[in-house]
Amino acid sequence: MHVLFVDDDEVLAQGVETALRDKGHVCEVAELGKQALTLSKDTAYDIVVLDVDLPDIDGYQVVRLMKVEGVKTPVLLQSGLADPDLPAEMEALGVKGFLAKPFSITELIERMEALLTGRGVAAADTMPPTPPARPQPAPRPENRAAPAAVRPPRRAPGSSGPAAGSKTEAEPAPRPSAVAEARAALRAQPEEPTPLQTVAKCGAGVV
Repeated sequence: MHVLFVDDDEVLAQGVETALRDKGHVCEVAELGKQALTLSKDTAYDIVVLDVDLPDIDGYQVVRLMKVEGVKTPVLLQSGLADPDLPAEMEALGVKGFLAKPFSITELIERMEALLTGRGVAAADTMPPTPPARPQPAPRPENRAAPAAVRPPRRAPGSSGPAAGSKTEAEPAPRPSAVAEARAALRAQPEEPTPLQTVAKCGAGVV
């Protein structure tokens, strides 16, 4: 087979090129989509193995431009990404083959031969599995203590005043008037004896 292998991974491209030549096939390598488009127009390849994710234009656009240019070479798409749009894109472009990375050289040859003999493989059968979503931890319940119940204060039987044990603010005593204060001051002073009281007191001591 005469193969055009398109991939921007230089190490992978060189490895595939060497392995295919060791198997008796002819292989040329391109790293960019535009380069692959030019080579596919100028050379009659048996198959183009085309990476979907390229630095300049993606593999889907390369296939569209190949069709515009009248290139009818079969295309085997390859990718290491789980692209949910891949099956729809392949159907719209009329691409019949897909190869998921990583792959062995034996798998690559088998897939190319299957495509050339009309036994293409659907993309849904070979797409890399989508990694499962990580479960989100359930929110931890907050341990909040319930507020203690407050018992209403007990009232004495027949009492209409504040309940026993309840705290009430003492009302301030009314401030005495100025007249009352003056009277209290006079009562506190000792009384001075009158002259008659003084004479009587002195006479009491005379025998």
